Amino acid sequence: VLLKAACVLCPEDTIFVLNKSLGCLVHLRVVRPMAMTCLDKLEEIQRLHLPEPAEPDPNFHFDKTLALDNVSFRYPGAEKDSLSHISLSISHGEQIGFIGASGSGKTTLAGILCGLMNMREGRMLVDGEPLTDSRRAAYIQRVGYVSQSSYIFNGPVAENVAFSQWGKPYDEERVLLPEYTASLISKEFTEQQGNRLGTTCCPSGTICISN
Repeated sequence: VLLKAACVLCPEDTIFVLNKSLGCLVHLRVVRPMAMTCLDKLEEIQRLHLPEPAEPDPNFHFDKTLALDNVSFRYPGAEKDSLSHISLSISHGEQIGFIGASGSGKTTLAGILCGLMNMREGRMLVDGEPLTDSRRAAYIQRVGYVSQSSYIFNGPVAENVAFSQWGKPYDEERVLLPEYTASLISKEFTEQQGNRLGTTCCPSGTICISN
């Protein structure tokens, strides 16, 4: 199929198309086992019929400190903790960094601080109060996480920004602030577009424009 497609192209385009196509095939072969593992896990979770998540606490606030108190975490099936008896305190507005070798637990610690991972022991406190289910739900709504690997799907800019609201109408005012702050797309560009938040992003991170 690739050779037939190459035959109808200009010679200078043939090598580019073949390299691109073969690269995609190799990538699919590499990620397929991981994708199937994730699919199996998702199907397992679906069979558990988990309860609906708690409603966010409308009175939740974060004004002073975020703290971990004697926190330990262990991944399922692991023989030892990834994090053991971690205690720290971060003041509101403070900027910090975690430094360590690969596998030392930096990503795990970030996941706990985002409220996305349950600790084996210890507590997480916001302004001195532990996170109940409803407080955790409210806390997660206020947390932003930027991975070291970017994930952009083929869809409007707004849906890429508000990815946690997939399938639901997005609040344009809430989308605009992080959109400009994260520089996903320049303010000048979006203001030139008739439907700025509807502009399509391609998975490569480019902006798709149809004439």
